[in-house]
Amino acid sequence: MASSTRLGLLLAICLGFLAPAAALADCSVKPGTVITKQNWTQYKDCFTYGEQRFWQGDLFWKMPEDVEIHVGQEHRWTLPKPYVDATEKYGGQTRLVKQPDGLYRLENYVAGLPFPNPSEPDKGTKIAANVTYKMQGYQWGQFTDMGYTPTLFTRDRFGNSAPSFLDWTYIQTAYNWESDQGIPAVNPQQLGE
Repeated sequence: MASSTRLGLLLAICLGFLAPAAALADCSVKPGTVITKQNWTQYKDCFTYGEQRFWQGDLFWKMPEDVEIHVGQEHRWTLPKPYVDATEKYGGQTRLVKQPDGLYRLENYVAGLPFPNPSEPDKGTKIAANVTYKMQGYQWGQFTDMGYTPTLFTRDRFGNSAPSFLDWTYIQTAYNWESDQGIPAVNPQQLGE
């Protein structure tokens, strides 16, 4: 498979994970189907709006002409058991506390999904907390020698922009659910609380 094909496939996959599943129409494509630039419109309802724009090819970023998506068997991903266990154990005790400045603070949150069944009052804020404290890894990063150059652009008061190339790593210091991997719930080397 050509590198441009792999890039197009990677972009489609990444954007597909970022799109809410509810936004997609009922899409049932048989395993073994090959989606190409020539037939993608038959499967248009299976793609998010952003992916459709890639396929249309009218923007700077677009699917390469030789792109192929080989549809495989459906696979349902499940959350890791320790995360589900933490949600069941601690999800009912988490509370939102409104601060004098109007912001909210989580109280009694330990690990897992803070609000497994968000409801009023403040349902939207509870959903936002669930997004913030989603299931994610304990440590991850991006480095230029991995083939990806994280870039931060700054702009001065004259409108000039300058790139800064970054290597970074993220370590979650609290609310960890990966106890089965030997990760402490709160990192003892954490600064502050």
